[in-house]
Amino acid sequence: MPGDSLFCPSCGSPVQQGEPKPNARTHAPAASRDLSGPLFGGGVLIALGVSFWLATSGAISWAIWWAYFLGGLGILLVLLGISNARSGKDSGPITGGVVLLAIGVIAIIAWNYSISSWWPLALIALGFVVILSAALGRRIARR
Repeated sequence: MPGDSLFCPSCGSPVQQGEPKPNARTHAPAASRDLSGPLFGGGVLIALGVSFWLATSGAISWAIWWAYFLGGLGILLVLLGISNARSGKDSGPITGGVVLLAIGVIAIIAWNYSISSWWPLALIALGFVVILSAALGRRIARR
């Protein structure tokens, strides 16, 4: 059928004119591409590299490098959740990010102030806070 046809030459039905659908030769515009996966993956590698670099340079102890890495992951997840929320997607990564960031901060504080015997209790308390906030949020949503 010719591209400028208004009616089908076989049956006479009106032809709907519309935007051509993308195919292998035409790609979707760059603005509609979701870059969150590559950005998050690259951010994880950067956080891992920075935490290793801090440990190998002696700026932090190898015994605590993981806390810096978890803190970096937490920041990345919070940023991913904010980005998702702005684009209308699920902002769930924010909760996980806050939890990882809190774990990293608690561990770093415990290490720096030699209070490593009780910091796991802070993690247990944080776990209860997360569970209670989810349960209360669900109860409020049902009303």
